[in-house]
Amino acid sequence: MFLSLLLAWQIQAAPRLHLSTSEFASQYGTLRAMEEAREVPAEEGMKAAVEELAKLEQSFPNQIRMRSGEVVGPNSDRVKELYWRTIDALTFSAGSPDDLDHVAELLPKIGGELDTGAATAAVQKALALSKEDFEAKVWPKERQTAQECVESFATISTDKQEAAIRFVAEAAGIAKTPKEIDILVVPRMAGKEGMTVRTRSGTLIVIGAGKYRGADFDEVVFHEATHVLDTAAGLDSLFGKLRSALKAANRTPFEIEQVPHVAMFLLAAEATRRFIDPKHKDVGDTFGTYTRGLQPLRVVVEPVLKKLIAHEIDMDEAVRTIVSGLGRGS
Repeated sequence: MFLSLLLAWQIQAAPRLHLSTSEFASQYGTLRAMEEAREVPAEEGMKAAVEELAKLEQSFPNQIRMRSGEVVGPNSDRVKELYWRTIDALTFSAGSPDDLDHVAELLPKIGGELDTGAATAAVQKALALSKEDFEAKVWPKERQTAQECVESFATISTDKQEAAIRFVAEAAGIAKTPKEIDILVVPRMAGKEGMTVRTRSGTLIVIGAGKYRGADFDEVVFHEATHVLDTAAGLDSLFGKLRSALKAANRTPFEIEQVPHVAMFLLAAEATRRFIDPKHKDVGDTFGTYTRGLQPLRVVVEPVLKKLIAHEIDMDEAVRTIVSGLGRGS
């Protein structure tokens, strides 16, 4: 009892969510989204930049080594996605074209295969080629799009924002949280519509606001903020315990990564319903995220998570039940 009271007291000061936008991040996000969609921009500078990124993609090796040691490839459909995901994170974390020069010093090779200096040089060239067109013809409208999302979220009272984050932290058994979570909103980005990156000044969330509005955008904010909570939590949180138990049970790398991620999706959606919009539907349902390979995991995780939130089971039992449920479903 004392421990639970202490935990509740420790997380009463929920992190402050600070949303902003950035011309640099928006420019890169737009170019990447165009390249991924194979768009041909009308502006010559934007077109040349997209072509430069397409040439970079063609130079990707046919395999990539993950941090876990897993080698993806050769010639897997995921290889290009994983290279781009890493380059996106490195670019957003740099914060400016000039700072991209220093990325290769910290990470000479991406995935043990791709020369980081050559990759960042291609990104710098694309940014330079498109700079004039982007500033004059694209950024004014895109800045308005991003700012509308920032201002919409700001209409949610601080008390409700904090209550939503506190709910997620308590459900996941996270007592140690950062004082502030920085969130960069860009109008468009490729791949997944949100990512957490490490910068020299700390952790940064980047969210592509292109298709999200209202409570959908709010859920994405809470979801990405949960990634930051997870980073600060260590091994004793729900997410950390799930990863450890899944590894011990020799589950697949996909399950080790995505089972905690599904729990984050579910908690963020529930937080949005409880504190923002009672009629809100999960972003995972509305935008099809669950149908892209996560629905079988959701079927196992969701009922257990509901019992955990209702205090019908403790966290250790929740973890055991989820892992054993996956075992029966494999």
